[in-house]
Amino acid sequence: MGYKFNPFTGNLDAVNESTTTFTDLEISGDLTLGSGIPTTTLQAITPTADRTISFPDATGNVALVSGASGTVQYNRGGLLKGNADFTVDPDWNDAAVTFTGLKLNVTDTASAAGSNLLDLQVGGTSKFVVSATGYLRQVPIAVASLPTAAAGNAGTRIFVSDASVAAAGNFGSVVAGGGSNTVPVYSDGGAWRIG
Repeated sequence: MGYKFNPFTGNLDAVNESTTTFTDLEISGDLTLGSGIPTTTLQAITPTADRTISFPDATGNVALVSGASGTVQYNRGGLLKGNADFTVDPDWNDAAVTFTGLKLNVTDTASAAGSNLLDLQVGGTSKFVVSATGYLRQVPIAVASLPTAAAGNAGTRIFVSDASVAAAGNFGSVVAGGGSNTVPVYSDGGAWRIG
């Protein structure tokens, strides 16, 4: 056992003589990993209040095991991506608390006109969009792509892009494709009708 100057703390710390590595390293301030490839694996961190953990390696996994606020924050360049479903199972167990399942509170000081609060896609194609300007947009589909009208989807509303007739004067009519009219349709449990 020996001692070596630790530039992180400015102290002489105990080191293992056979490997000349620090046996313990305690840091009270920030620890910043540079743009190079670290040779040491950072395995676990217990954050304290208002502390930020930042990893320059985008391929790494980050897990916060505890913390004062219990939040994970991703910066502008961050991604939350994986090959499995993203599932959150909150526990609403207090009758005195008004819970919110999902909240996005944007401070919009400057953004493009096409900015969206929500854009749900399949294969890169928008299926359901909530605009930042205050309206809800359902993406129209072809009549042939409508699911079969059945009791299980009665009351469902969808827009179609190729109805054979316009909506005006045809409310309640069974929709047919082959045209160029964008109209709202609803399932009555047996057919898709304009309206």
